[in-house]
Amino acid sequence: MFVDLRVRENVKIDVANIRMKSPLLRDMEDAGEIKIIGAYYDMDNGEVTFFE
Repeated sequence: MFVDLRVRENVKIDVANIRMKSPLLRDMEDAGEIKIIGAYYDMDNGEVTFFE
């Protein structure tokens, strides 16, 4: 359970880092040209959870 929670938190952190460190991608997202999302694949049940 701990590893699962850490992986999910890391996905959210990575999405935030992309927005923070890439002004180009952030501006494109703000303009509605792209959407930056993260995803977590649960290997136990095959479920994908998306994080914005």
